[in-house]
Amino acid sequence: MTEPRRIACLTMLRDEEFFFPIWYRYYASLFGPQNLFVIDHKSRRRPTAPETGHNLNIVTVPFEHALDKNRKPRKLDGSRFQLISRLAEGLLTYYDAVIFNDTDEIFVVDPARFANLKDFLNSPEGQAPVLAGMGLDVIQDPEEETPLDLTQPVLRQRRHFVYSPVWAKPHIIAEPCNIAPHGVSIPFRYHPDLYLVHLKNADLAEIMKRQAERQGAVDANTIAVNCTWRMTAEQKKSELASLLDLPQKFGELSHREMIKDDFDGKDGLLGGDDGPSRRRKAKFFPWAYKVREFLTPNTVSALQSHRYLLPARFQSASDFLETDASRD
Repeated sequence: MTEPRRIACLTMLRDEEFFFPIWYRYYASLFGPQNLFVIDHKSRRRPTAPETGHNLNIVTVPFEHALDKNRKPRKLDGSRFQLISRLAEGLLTYYDAVIFNDTDEIFVVDPARFANLKDFLNSPEGQAPVLAGMGLDVIQDPEEETPLDLTQPVLRQRRHFVYSPVWAKPHIIAEPCNIAPHGVSIPFRYHPDLYLVHLKNADLAEIMKRQAERQGAVDANTIAVNCTWRMTAEQKKSELASLLDLPQKFGELSHREMIKDDFDGKDGLLGGDDGPSRRRKAKFFPWAYKVREFLTPNTVSALQSHRYLLPARFQSASDFLETDASRD
């Protein structure tokens, strides 16, 4: 019997107490809490494991920006992803693959094809230098869904989503590379039964609370951030409402058919010589390959033009499993 692959899970956070328990419980149940690693961006309160009796592997870094060779502050994403890339590279000396997510993201697979993410990564289809799947921006419909219970699997509480190629991150890494916010420096495999579930919009109350805190930080000049942090909580609420106002489509998942023509009928690695054509380069991190760069603007628009319901079988896709790994 073939030994299962050793998988490490990595995230970076600062003062994150809402989404981290979801990320932790899901991945700990699949791969074991001892294989989870956290970069703490100098939280005001040191992160702890949500399960008592489990230690947390933490690397703490200063909150201040790192300096470049001229002693000038680096941009936040540039410095943090350099750290993430090098730490992931180091972990690959001990592990077969490293999963990197923000704390409001998890990778899941279609339960019709694979029992769970661990099963997929141990299958022939889960073997690639880097893997990406389709991005699902999961949203709360307050008229149908109650606030998230952080102790319960998230996809048993949420079904509404919008396709989002931006969140189709190639962040399951099996070879050393440079990682970017939405991309990676080497060619990667896109798998249509793999999904990155993005949860930032999955709880309205948390959205409102978080946005008010971010706006307060901007107003107090405690941090320099992009324009989304400057939005009011009500503006953020309206942004979510615009997603809920999209016309709804029912039935089976349709992204496979929607993007197949963009891949030119080729099954090679995205960014590889035998893979689909790269249609454009992003302005930021132009050295990184991203799923969206291989899709036409019409396809991206079509993917984001409707709201969908996850098929009922996906309720089990984010379950916390009682495995040997979780008991170690």
